[in-house]
Amino acid sequence: MLIDRSTNASSPHQISLPNAIELIQNSVEQKAILLETSRDISVFIEDFAQNSADSAAIIPVHKLGTYHIVVTMPPDSRQSQIAVASLEDNTEITILFKMAVDIPFNIEGNTFRNGDVFNLRLDKFETFQIAHTTDLTGTLLNSSTPVAVFSGDECTKFMSRGACDHLVEQVPPFLTLDNVFILPSHAEDRITVVRITAGKDTNLTYKINSTTSGGLTLHTGNSQEISIYTNQTCLIESEGPVLVTSVSVASATTNNGDPYMTIVPGIHQYIDYYKVPIPYGYSTNYISITINSGAVSGILTNGTSILQSNKVYESSITAASGNFTVLTLSVTPGELTIQSSNHTPFGLLIYGHGEYVGYGFSGNTLLQDDL
Repeated sequence: MLIDRSTNASSPHQISLPNAIELIQNSVEQKAILLETSRDISVFIEDFAQNSADSAAIIPVHKLGTYHIVVTMPPDSRQSQIAVASLEDNTEITILFKMAVDIPFNIEGNTFRNGDVFNLRLDKFETFQIAHTTDLTGTLLNSSTPVAVFSGDECTKFMSRGACDHLVEQVPPFLTLDNVFILPSHAEDRITVVRITAGKDTNLTYKINSTTSGGLTLHTGNSQEISIYTNQTCLIESEGPVLVTSVSVASATTNNGDPYMTIVPGIHQYIDYYKVPIPYGYSTNYISITINSGAVSGILTNGTSILQSNKVYESSITAASGNFTVLTLSVTPGELTIQSSNHTPFGLLIYGHGEYVGYGFSGNTLLQDDL
């Protein structure tokens, strides 16, 4: 293996990648990046384009998997995208397409439609990107060895609000998905579009504040989409694992923040300590903490108790496993540690807004037993 760069890294440490690393559609390329360190670290990417940004948490190599379900969004005159990178030679990948609109498209001289299967072979560190003009949510990827899968959109917007921004997330393997989720709304008068996607048939319910929906059945590859508003909290309870994503819709009253997508952690993916970067260059930055209500007083940020002046929103919701409190706090750029002094696990979402731009990522998307 060729090592391109070695460094003694402080915390936090930023690595800038050249534009040449961007993937070319429908091309096998050797553009995967392997990052190895002498100590445990957390890694997040922040992806920039002109007046567009998003971010994602990166999954450790030893926790990658072989079965993934993809979530994109309806592209706004652009394309939804799927990218895959291989860790091993001779990795066989089978992609079963699910298209919101059955529009044929071409890969390597062959035409594919909704329900068709594309077979791909990648060697170590090789990558492949697929792009289509329709939403590809529910597309399934099976691979012979663990792979890294990313999905999102080249540019999209919702409800005719704001400008078109790109979305990107690393997709967790299906076996690491959860079945109970608590979703806070985004700050600053925003609608949050929530998408629940099933990798296998499952039944579920959801509750927004105190209003519970009837039972729903989602079949493999299908999704349920709901919307929550500022100062609302949503509880999703499913019989089987599901992938839950949220998209912040641009504000109707300000130019601060365009769409960004976040994979939402389930309550069995909560941990009791996080160290995350809060990016510079945004006018507002926030964290949302979801924790058992009896442990709220034990939350520490950078070693100190939560200041009342930093609280933006607080709510509570009851799940089958207990009562939970959701706290949204304003934070400043730089390295941030968040921990529970009594070691109670909690969920963490990080996001921020600037003029016509926004970002969002989660602190963890793996089951506790998989960490």
